[in-house]
Amino acid sequence: MENVKIQITENQPCEVQLNLEIHQSEVEKEKEQVFQEFIRQAKMPGFRRGKAPEEFVKKTYQQQAKKQVMENLISRIIPEVLKEKNIYPIDYPSVENLDFDFGKNFLLTVKVEKRPEIKIKDYRKIKIIKKVRSVTDATIDAELNTLRERNARLSQADTDTVGPEHFVVIDYTGRCEGNPIPG
Repeated sequence: MENVKIQITENQPCEVQLNLEIHQSEVEKEKEQVFQEFIRQAKMPGFRRGKAPEEFVKKTYQQQAKKQVMENLISRIIPEVLKEKNIYPIDYPSVENLDFDFGKNFLLTVKVEKRPEIKIKDYRKIKIIKKVRSVTDATIDAELNTLRERNARLSQADTDTVGPEHFVVIDYTGRCEGNPIPG
């Protein structure tokens, strides 16, 4: 990160403001990569795809390239800076005060809400009372029966006789004077 100057200001306990100045050499390097991609993809009248003159493409796509360079630098450098400075954001950083143009340093302000720092003091002195619960065989059997009942599924019986452990499902139609009753 030798091409990026970083100034960190802690606005609130969980909010950090980063003032970044990205050196123009980094901007120019990114600009060249973006223009190479534009030249490769450009569809210009009178030229085959990717065969248009470089100066013509640069003049035509100047504004799109500016936007693309800015987006690429922001998306690449902000995570690197956060990682280098051990800042762990809890939300997406907000980018403000963009001052960008080709041939000069790129200035921007980034506000980040970060994870709070928690310091535990003398936690070994806290007394904890562990509750011991006694479990009997009857308690275990009752809980197992509850689980069995809760997870039981009805299935087709193998026999034609109904016993006390069976459930019966009946489909019927009520009739009144030979006509079916709705419902």
